[in-house]
Amino acid sequence: MENKIIGIIGAGNVGHSLATALVKAGHKVKVANSKGKEHLKDFSLQTGADVVDIEEVVVGIDVLIIAVPLHRIPDLTQIIKKVSPKVAIMDTSNYIPLLNGTIQEIEDGLALSEWVTQQLNVPIVKGFNNITSYGMVNNGKPKDADSRIALPISGDDIEQKKVIMNLVNDLGFDAFDAGSLKESWRQDIGEPAYCTESSFQELPSLLQNANSSKAKRLRDIMIDILINLPPTFPPQGLIPILRFAAGLES
Repeated sequence: MENKIIGIIGAGNVGHSLATALVKAGHKVKVANSKGKEHLKDFSLQTGADVVDIEEVVVGIDVLIIAVPLHRIPDLTQIIKKVSPKVAIMDTSNYIPLLNGTIQEIEDGLALSEWVTQQLNVPIVKGFNNITSYGMVNNGKPKDADSRIALPISGDDIEQKKVIMNLVNDLGFDAFDAGSLKESWRQDIGEPAYCTESSFQELPSLLQNANSSKAKRLRDIMIDILINLPPTFPPQGLIPILRFAAGLES
């Protein structure tokens, strides 16, 4: 894949990990957050990405990645209006009511990514929401390697989805077309495909086995587990447990 110019809004764990991986893959990356570039000097040194003000992050880019907490999505409306229609926009959000507050539309059954699209009034692609930040940086493998991790990519705009899927493959993962945004809940917290680091062969059945009637309860159970992990818990320690729960390990 030819190198891209990629903007990232958000400098938390997800933004940091994606910036690191993208720079390593040879892409030009610029990052902004709400605090301003003067607060991101260490971020630049650690990742190799350029840090810019929020107005600049959407200028001259091929891809925009949104990596902010879900409840901050509506704050981006004005800056998203300045994004070229040719730019593929990827959202990495997960819905965690304890952190994001209750979003009634999602509680009533609207897929998280459909809600994001409604807030921003632009088509988006959903990806990188079901892999750990550690995995983003450390678990990518060359294209011909065995045991590559597959990541589901959901979206309604076919061309934008192709761009993101190519980017995912470029970072060392097998991109799997998981269908429309309406079906994107299948890759959310609590579902079998969430952070199980599954293969391309395993992933389709995991997505198919997602259970809409149990989705909220499973989500809340998983969130309760995640927030109660000790600070010293290793980033990859949860993967075997989730794989066992999904029926991938005996």
